[in-house]
Amino acid sequence: MIAKQPILGRDRELVGYELLFRSNSKINMARVKDDRLATSKVLSEVLNTFGLSRLVGEAKAFINVDGSFLMDDVVGRIPPERFVLEVLETVPVDAHLGERLAQLKAQGYTIALDDFDFSPVQMENFFPLMPHISIVKIDLMAIKDKSVLKEKLALFKDYNVQFLAEKVETLEEFELCKSLGFSYFQGYFFAKPVIIEGKKLDPNRMGVLKLTQMLQSDKEIEAIIREFDTHPDLMINLLKYINTSGFSLKNEVKSIAQAINMLGRLPLAQWLTLFMYGDCLRDRRDMSILIDAILLRAELMTLLCKRYKLGKEVCEKAHLCGVLSMIDTVFGVPLSEVFEGIRFDPEIEGALLRKEGLFSKLLVIVKVVEQGDFTKIQKLTEKIKMPVAELYAILSTAYENVSRMEKA
Repeated sequence: MIAKQPILGRDRELVGYELLFRSNSKINMARVKDDRLATSKVLSEVLNTFGLSRLVGEAKAFINVDGSFLMDDVVGRIPPERFVLEVLETVPVDAHLGERLAQLKAQGYTIALDDFDFSPVQMENFFPLMPHISIVKIDLMAIKDKSVLKEKLALFKDYNVQFLAEKVETLEEFELCKSLGFSYFQGYFFAKPVIIEGKKLDPNRMGVLKLTQMLQSDKEIEAIIREFDTHPDLMINLLKYINTSGFSLKNEVKSIAQAINMLGRLPLAQWLTLFMYGDCLRDRRDMSILIDAILLRAELMTLLCKRYKLGKEVCEKAHLCGVLSMIDTVFGVPLSEVFEGIRFDPEIEGALLRKEGLFSKLLVIVKVVEQGDFTKIQKLTEKIKMPVAELYAILSTAYENVSRMEKA
């Protein structure tokens, strides 16, 4: 099972992804016993099964490495420009390790130190290695008193290292770490909506939402076309999309009625929502990360529906539910306000507003997979009676499908 967590820069731009691994037999353990084996399997899956570009695009891949892996010649198979080697905090430190890190740094590898907690033991063991370290990862949740962070970071003033804040859960934590000079950030803060009291949705976006609602209802096609007439920019982009996105059409599609018949109502509603997201996120540095997360969530919802053989319409609704499930993050307003005055399909509304029904259960599965919490994944697969290997295969297919969508 491979999960990935985004790593952002100071402007919330994508820098890389940390790739996490658990095997079926060890998925419920807090730490893989054989770290070298785990790293080898990550690389095997990344390079041979998923493909590095499919998983991380042009960003860097951060992977955990132990002492025995670092000493092995297998490291030379990893392109230094694509990977960051995270030295685990459990690695025994000796002169040989220092020499090896110096050698790898000279070969162009970026070395990070994982989970530094400023304990006396870590200070004594790892400070002699600092000349070879480029990034120090600091777990925010392990530091209860954040006021001491500035003082702690000053201990590194004689070394050319950058700091990466792990488990950044809120925008406030992000801003604090940014003010202290952190260069990189890892956590779920970027996916949390910033709710501004009194903020209202733009009328144009409300119009798109109304169109989305009309498409997933039983509204007559003439009424939908009249609504499209009030959004000529959407109409032009939709027709351009259909005529250039590989549908292999014999004749050009020139009307919304043709477009609805060509795509179907629910797929068109999905496209409209993603188009609106792209417009909302155009000025945000983390746009690509959010769109990637939204597409992956929607695709996982669809594949889970197909796994349970729930039928085409249910699968399409599940996909739309997945797309809409992050609308509060994109807009920065509560879900209740987004859906105020616009009645969506009862199953979608029930899942998003009241956490009830089939789609809500699917969202629970998807969110656990997104978080990469392997203990929860193990418990979840046991509860829903799905082998971990099958969930792994579904995730692999979702990555592949999203990669294909983004290239289209």
